[in-house]
Amino acid sequence: MCPGLPSFGWDRHAVRELYKYSRAAFGLSFLNLIFSRTDIFVLGKLYSATELGLYTMSVALVQTPSVFFTAMLAQTIFPAIAHVQGDKQRVNRIIVEVTSWLILLGLPTVVVIYLCGHSLLLVAYGARYVAGAGPLSFAAMVVFLNVLNVVITCVFSGLGRPELHRRAVAASAIIMLIVIYPACKLLGVVGGQVSALLAVSVSYLLQIIRTRAITGLDLIRYGRAFGRAVLVSGGLLVVGLAAHFFGWATRPLPNIALSAGACVIAYALCVPAFLKTKQNGTGGY
Repeated sequence: MCPGLPSFGWDRHAVRELYKYSRAAFGLSFLNLIFSRTDIFVLGKLYSATELGLYTMSVALVQTPSVFFTAMLAQTIFPAIAHVQGDKQRVNRIIVEVTSWLILLGLPTVVVIYLCGHSLLLVAYGARYVAGAGPLSFAAMVVFLNVLNVVITCVFSGLGRPELHRRAVAASAIIMLIVIYPACKLLGVVGGQVSALLAVSVSYLLQIIRTRAITGLDLIRYGRAFGRAVLVSGGLLVVGLAAHFFGWATRPLPNIALSAGACVIAYALCVPAFLKTKQNGTGGY
């Protein structure tokens, strides 16, 4: 039950390492606050409370489930990276493998939200909330890139280099502060998510470049993960736009059913092919 008393010794090396790591992560919360809440402050000054409420509700529809998913993803990837941090090849294999799945499953979902976001809001909440379809579509793209960014962030944390993530977040916060007002003034409430999309895109690119410098990540192999998903998503987009053009999806429920059905069919065709590619050893390191 109690094999011995706890030690009162002071491991100076461990404390020094902990202080070094904490100092490298200092300020991340404040920078993330700037990135995630600047749009609310600016839109609240430019537009009515009703428009701001519709915007916030639409964005929360995709942000709320993503918070749970990214937390679960981080809890899985971070210890895996920390365990193999001395083996750069295995680290890169984890990055490519996880990112490939996220892109293959996430990008078609973004296209579906774009195609039937208007119908989803109409069916779930009513005609008054349809005004949030624009922010909803852009928020889906922001969340998608942010999820991909979480993988790189876990790599930095697992390697003991959280300051690299802090630099990327600082860049996104600065871009958000610069772009948010003119974007919201010119584009309306959707400008909040357009600004966020630009900011998170820059942050994502900066983190990928930094990862290449640290782990030797092959950007060509990493980029291949987008190829299959772009083809699938492009096919979904063509089907959805054709359905709208020919009048097959003018009503909300048929539009939702057609978009969701096309997405399921695409998954059913592509996921087995993707698994076969992985088993043959042609998709990873």
